[in-house]
Parts: sequence; structure tokens; C-alpha cells
Amino acid sequence: EEIRFVINPELIAGMIFLPCMDANEAIEIVGAERFASYTGYGPSFQYAGDYTYNKGLNIFRRRKTRRPDPLPSATLSQAVESSQRSCIDHEENIGVATGNWGCGVFGGDCELKIMLQWLAVSQNIAMLQFGIVYA
Repeated sequence: EEIRFVINPELIAGMIFLPCMDANEAIEIVGAERFASYTGYGPSFQYAGDYTYNKGLNIFRRRKTRRPDPLPSATLSQAVESSQRSCIDHEENIGVATGNWGCGVFGGDCELKIMLQWLAVSQNIAMLQFGIVYA
């Protein structure tokens, strides 16, 4: 979410009005305008110029972004090892397939992530797509 807040700077001001999230929550962001492009991730993150929005708008003529908060890999490892239902429930209830999101600098388990996504997609009879998908 740090990258999202940097490329959509109005979200930083919005933090004044939003409560702190619990570990099992996500915030839906509607209408935020992206101003910056970027390359890299973590230590290689760099500004890459202005961003031009070309993906269309929803039925209310607004941009819509949904960003789940990643489950920390330490918590996920603990959940797998000790079968803590509350930790696994977090992953099951996200409802958004995100590629290997959370498996890079966070040290997550790519194999576990794809299995969770496969189960989620099978449950909802939806198509699993990797890459950029424009809605």
C-alpha cells in the first residue's frame, strides 16, 4: 500500500479520515487519481514520470482500485505450521487474485499463494489470470 499512496498522493490526506485497519481488513478506494508512474519494487522503486489514465471509468464515472493488505509471511507460516484457522480465513476472504503479490520482498510462499488462489477461483468459478487486467 505504500506504493499506492505515493502514486495517488491524495490518499495520504485521506488517512486522516480512515481508521487503522485490523490485520484481517482491507480498504476499498474509489475515485482516487493516480499521478505518477513507477518502476521497481522495494529498494529498486523509482519515479518514472507522469501517469496518464486510459482504462475507463465505472458506471458512476469514477476510477476504482481495490487493494488487499498482504498477510505477513511470518503470520502465514505460523498459520500453516499450526493450522490457525483465523490466519487462513484472512486469505480465503480476500476474494481478489493478485498473482504472487506478497511473495517478493515480503518473503511469502509462492506455492502456497497459487494454491490459495486456485481454491478461490475454483470456488467462484472464475478465470484465473496473471498479468495486468483492465476492468
